[in-house]
Amino acid sequence: MKSTLKRCPPYKNSSRATAFALLLAATVFTVVLSTAHAQTAQTRERRHRFIGPTGPTGPTGPTGATGATGPIGLTGATGATGVTGPTGATGATGATGATGSSGVLDYADFFALMPPDNAATVAAGAAVEFPQDGESSGTGAILRTGPSTFQLSQIGVYQVSFQVSVTEAGQLVLALDSGAGFVEIPSTVGGRATGTSQIVQTALVRTSTVNSILAVVNPVGGFSALTITPLAGGASPVSAHLIITQLQGLTGPTGPTGATGPTGSTGP
Repeated sequence: MKSTLKRCPPYKNSSRATAFALLLAATVFTVVLSTAHAQTAQTRERRHRFIGPTGPTGPTGPTGATGATGPIGLTGATGATGVTGPTGATGATGATGATGSSGVLDYADFFALMPPDNAATVAAGAAVEFPQDGESSGTGAILRTGPSTFQLSQIGVYQVSFQVSVTEAGQLVLALDSGAGFVEIPSTVGGRATGTSQIVQTALVRTSTVNSILAVVNPVGGFSALTITPLAGGASPVSAHLIITQLQGLTGPTGPTGATGPTGSTGP
């Protein structure tokens, strides 16, 4: 007996097998998933039945040891500068220092009137007399020690001027005694050659010892004695002058600095 079943083409049998396998796998997965959900629910219900109420909080445990200090962080950015406070009050002015010395430290004028002064001629090496006192600073630092000698009390620089009317041709010179006798100062020689006129001179003299003595003399090498002319040019007595001015002395110590005024109060 021959079978009446027809053989399906091979590809049709393969497709049906695949579809059947997929359907079977899906059914099995659904059953497993449902079972798992049921078991989870039962487990939760059992746990809920056996968990009692929450007990009281236990005592706080002791504080643990302090941990090591962490590294110092980076320095933050500098903040903006604050507003400048108002200027404090000006402090009181300090005491005024002592007044410094002026350019002229001392001065004195000595003079003669002919006649009656200098009636005798002035021999070589002798001094002209200026026996009368004119104006002076009054300090006594420049003073006479005789009719023809004058003391320069301080060490320093002096401006010395003299004018004398003489009859003969001749010369006059400043001489300084620093303690060892008079010494003529060559740079101070003044003279005239002819006629009846004055001998006029101005020079600077520096002293090196205190109480030096100054004089106006007819130089030791002079040719002749000099006549100090009386009534020169008229009927009135004529004058001869010696003017001494101290320009510089030894510098004294600096005076103390005045007290500093108090510092003004700081602004808020």
